[in-house]
Parts: sequence; structure tokens; C-alpha cells
Amino acid sequence: VRCCFVCCLALLACASVAYAALSLLLDWEQFSAVHLPDMEHQKMLFEIDPLSGPIIDSEWLPVLANGTIARVDRFKSGLSPKYRVTFSSGHHAMLKFPEPISVLHSSRSLIDWNDGGPHKLKREFARADRLYQGWAELAALHLDRVLELYKKPPMIGRTITNRQLYVYDNAIATRIQRAMPEYPIEVTMHAWMGGLEGLSPSLFYLRFLTMSTDTVQSDASLEFALAVSDTLVFDFLVDDHDRKWDFNWKGTRSGNLLHWDSGLGWRHGPIGHESCLDILCGSTFWKESGEAEAEASGGCVRIKRFRRSFIEKLRRLTSPSLPRSQRLAERWQRSLETDPLSPVFDHGLFWDGSPNRLMRSRVRFVPDNFYQGLEYRVMLLLRYVDACAEEFGDEKVLL
Repeated sequence: VRCCFVCCLALLACASVAYAALSLLLDWEQFSAVHLPDMEHQKMLFEIDPLSGPIIDSEWLPVLANGTIARVDRFKSGLSPKYRVTFSSGHHAMLKFPEPISVLHSSRSLIDWNDGGPHKLKREFARADRLYQGWAELAALHLDRVLELYKKPPMIGRTITNRQLYVYDNAIATRIQRAMPEYPIEVTMHAWMGGLEGLSPSLFYLRFLTMSTDTVQSDASLEFALAVSDTLVFDFLVDDHDRKWDFNWKGTRSGNLLHWDSGLGWRHGPIGHESCLDILCGSTFWKESGEAEAEASGGCVRIKRFRRSFIEKLRRLTSPSLPRSQRLAERWQRSLETDPLSPVFDHGLFWDGSPNRLMRSRVRFVPDNFYQGLEYRVMLLLRYVDACAEEFGDEKVLL
């Protein structure tokens, strides 16, 4: 009996190995048969702006959402795990994850900020999923498009399989994953931006935007200063504090400053804090260079000049006189609901902020809380801009 039992185990082990080997072979044959485009037909994005943005979206989004994947390669860069995807059409994309990969489907328990539970005690919420930034990137992209800024490359949610993702990844752990029965993996696909350059703003822009000087060197310098202001305003709207690092200021070769990488947005949960206005203080380099003035004011020095058209757009889209269906938060919600990974905010995971780190738990918020948070942050921003205009004059603050 014992011998029969051992033989059965051995046969089961052999069958498992054979199944895994066959799965790997079938996967390789399936994907190696997809035509990999030659270098002459490789496509990536080098520029995007409000004029070209809609045309670029119309070309890229169908490919990112449904294009045939020719190759997927692990790409080691930054904090979050990511892959570089090549489509049979020649388009290249960056693949990120909206949340940890799980073979088993798990239900999501959501809490409402407005319910009056423990989370209403104004605890300090924090992202519990810093490695998984796809959902925040998607949410920021849709806000960018609703505001018609086009400062972000096209991206969209998509579901692929473990065999598509890991077919060229030969790490031991991923070999096991691709040998398993096929299961779905939610990802975000981002158009690959080529030719990016670091465009961290110099101290001149700090002095100009904080009212330390009224002198501007040229029309081009003024436009770049306003682009810096736009970037900090957008970061505040999505509660992204990561622009404090100089290496996160990215733009195109033409000098077009992008709102690059919002993957760590919503740092303090869906609502945030009034103190998050310190995002307007800019980079750490700015803060360190303005230490004397910061000490005199009791904190970091926030910018005080803004693009008039951007502020007026925010004011118009949040006006109580506008039908609610046409306001910014509702437009953003409708845009997000078109994404294949909707509801996008269900993927976000936060620490509940309990003072006892051993007792804290991870929570998710209902999507409505994020729309409520956007309205709150726009209100804080406009109130701050109005205070600057009252102190320095409308013509100096809004350019």
C-alpha cells in the first residue's frame, strides 16, 4: 500500500511537471508567432499638447486598449513594478499595475468618509499601495483630459492574462506564474514617451512665482513660469507631493513641461488637508534655497502667480450657478466611468491612520469621496488665489 501511495505521488509530480512544460511551450509558440515589428516601424510619443492631444488619443487609445501584444519585457525604473510592451503595430507602452496581482478574486470592502465612522476623526490617512500606482495615474489622466490640459500621454486600463504578461519574463517566480492555469490581470497601459528631458525649474522661477521679483527675461520665460505654476496647481488637485524631487520634473525636447507621473497622488486619502497647499512651494531645491524667507513666514514659500485662464476655468467649472451635471467633479466622474477598469478608485488602498501602527488597517473609499475631495481642494485653491490677489493685486497674481 505504501509503495502504491509513493508511486501515485511520483506520477502526480511528473504530470504536474509535464503540464507546466507543455504550458510554457504553448505560451512561447503562441506569442513568438506574433510578428514583432522591425525598428523602422517602432512608434513612441515625443510630444503632446492641447492642439495635438485629441488626435494623439484617437490613434493611441485603441492600440493600448485592444492592440495585439507582440512582446512584454520587465522594465526596471522607479519605485513601482512595470513592464515595457511592444504591440504588433509598432507602438510601445509602459505597463503598470493598479493593485497587487492576485490569482483569487477578492471582494473590496469600501468605507464612506461621510458615514461618521472612526475615519471621521481626522486621522492621517496614507497610501498603503505605493508600489501599485496605475489607478492614480488613470484618475489623474482623466482629470487632465476633462480640463483639456493634455499634459499627460494617453493611457487606459486593460485586462490581460498571466501568460501574456510573463511569457518573456524568465525569473523563477514568474515562470511558475505563467505555468499556472490562465487568470486575468488588470493593468494600465501608458503610451511610451521618448526623448524626455529633466526640466526642473531654476531659482529664477521661484523668485518670479513667489513675488520676489517682477522681472521676466522673455516671453518664453514667462510661458515656462506659468507652466511651472500649472504643474503645481494640478499636483495640488490630485494631492501629489512627489514633485518635490527634481527628477520628477519632466518635459519634451521642445521644452514642453509635462505633468509627469501622478502615481503617488491622493497621498492623504480622498479628501486631503488644507496644509497640502504646501505643494505650491515647489521642489525641495526651491525650499532649501528659500529657507530664510520660509523661516520669516513660518513655513515654506508658496507660489503666488497663476495662469489666469486656468484659474478662471476652475472657477467656472465649480460655480454653483452651473448645473451640477456640468461641474468639474461630475465631468471627471463620467470620464472615469468610460475606462475599462472602472470604478478606478476601488483599486486605491490606504492605511486608516490609527496612532497605533500595530492596530491600523487598510481601507478603501467609495468613489464619491474622491469627487468630494476634488471640490474641496478646488475651493481651497481658489480661496488661496483670492487671498494673493487681495494682497498683491489681481493683475500681478493672474497672468
